[in-house]
Amino acid sequence: MVVDDEPSVRAVMAFALRRAGHTVYEAATGGEALACLSRHGHQIALLVTDVMMPGMNGRQLAAEAERHWPHLGVLYVSGYIDEDLLKGFQLNTITLLSKPFQIDHFTAKVEELLRSSKKTF
Repeated sequence: MVVDDEPSVRAVMAFALRRAGHTVYEAATGGEALACLSRHGHQIALLVTDVMMPGMNGRQLAAEAERHWPHLGVLYVSGYIDEDLLKGFQLNTITLLSKPFQIDHFTAKVEELLRSSKKTF
């Protein structure tokens, strides 16, 4: 699942994952993502989420999603990585990509996380 409030960024990430052979659900907000997860959570292995979004941010979304779907892996993406953003993240337990990133690097990171996820689809 790809969650980003920027439609063009979300579309590029989703396209790259579809091109790599994955089924991809998309959402623009944390609320949309949770609604989609409630319908399809058993089919989703990885949550790719922007960190900074209006309303529910990516950290809040991931925390809520992991409570209900503990099998989910999480890849955070952000164009605004600074000291304040990193506070509260346990950096050894998360994967965070800084925007902009090369799409090949993004898909490689997704594949790595899917291989190491708790549940395989």
